[in-house]
Amino acid sequence: MTTTRLKIPSILTLTLLPFTLGLPLVEGCSTPADEDSEDSAVTGDAGENDAASGGDGAEDDDGGGGDDDDSGGGSGGGDNGTTHEMLSVQGIYDYVIDNDVDNVSDLLGALPRSMGGSFVLMENSRSRHLADLDHPRLIMYGLDSRFIMSAGGVPEDPLYEVIEMAELDADTGEWIFRALDFQSDPPALGDSDASCQGCHGNPVRPIWGNYPDWPGAFGENENDLTGPQSEALSAMNETQGSSERYHHLLLPDGDLYLPSRAYGYANTAFNFELTVAQADGLVTRMMAADDWDTRKYDIVSGKWCDGTNGSAEDVMRGLGLDGSNDFQLHSPIFEASGDGYEEFDFNQGSTGLLDVVVFRVIDRIVSTDPEMAEALSAVEPRRTEWITHWFDLRGDAREAWIGEFDLYEWDLRPQELLPAAQADMCAYLDNR
Repeated sequence: MTTTRLKIPSILTLTLLPFTLGLPLVEGCSTPADEDSEDSAVTGDAGENDAASGGDGAEDDDGGGGDDDDSGGGSGGGDNGTTHEMLSVQGIYDYVIDNDVDNVSDLLGALPRSMGGSFVLMENSRSRHLADLDHPRLIMYGLDSRFIMSAGGVPEDPLYEVIEMAELDADTGEWIFRALDFQSDPPALGDSDASCQGCHGNPVRPIWGNYPDWPGAFGENENDLTGPQSEALSAMNETQGSSERYHHLLLPDGDLYLPSRAYGYANTAFNFELTVAQADGLVTRMMAADDWDTRKYDIVSGKWCDGTNGSAEDVMRGLGLDGSNDFQLHSPIFEASGDGYEEFDFNQGSTGLLDVVVFRVIDRIVSTDPEMAEALSAVEPRRTEWITHWFDLRGDAREAWIGEFDLYEWDLRPQELLPAAQADMCAYLDNR
């Protein structure tokens, strides 16, 4: 299916929520105290950073986006061994050990095509991995950014044979960062993310740039490649068959518009997927709090109604979240700042992380409260369709949806959908 390459209008971002421009690059960062440590945390790349870093030096990256066999500019893409279900830290490690995989290149070649279909490239990186224009750092975010992998592209990099992974634990809502080191025999999997906390916070979380700026990335401003980046991408296509790092990718030709995604702007698509994944994790964490069942309504009221029992941000703090640590994905923790709304700011492109978290909270309430569901009838079935496709689709079904995605139909904008039900919703919450 061919779709128009519609970009999200910049003016939309300016009117929807504040965002920070020109942040220092923090991809794969190390705090000053960690820089001399072999175990120093690897951080994400673009924007201020990169998504994820791995425990024991692992970075995160999620598998690539779905696509058909005939979609793709490059010759890469594999499905030589792993499946969607195996894309987890433990699943990858088990595959490596069971199949005697002893280098990064062979592991990349064994990944599902979906992993090579959704990725970003870092020309400059503050992660532990080295990167340059001709050997960019690779971050694969897959079908939904719930599992992320990254690899360095510079052959002289001491960590060239180290893969970094990040996985969102569906049960706890927390991220697991790990590094898989092929310099050991057999390859060694890190057992902790403690060394990542200096950049990625505690609990750890990915780092990736605020739309529409991803410093250090190919297409760092609104996904537009520079002249040298365009030339480097063309060269990558020409040499892909012999490349150790990029042979498995479904490379675009001419610009960084992923052929595996109907909406193929690589950096923005990462923002889309990562925002939903992080929102889902944060709600899962809040649901584990003792007073979740009573305070969940206050989150919605604090965002959409009179906020009698506090702002949504204040209620979330009471349920264990921290704005700087959990919401500012565009900043390493030592550069995160702000209070009030700004503390909870991450710009997805069409909306903000806070709006998506509250949207998911509403869905969790609706699942057990028929009266709340009735109060939201004015925005059905669109609300349910957004939840189903953005939050719940997995594997082949999500891959098919990504390949047919229409921005006009599926752009996630709860701040524009929910006002139609706001009066009924707030009346119900006020009368509870």
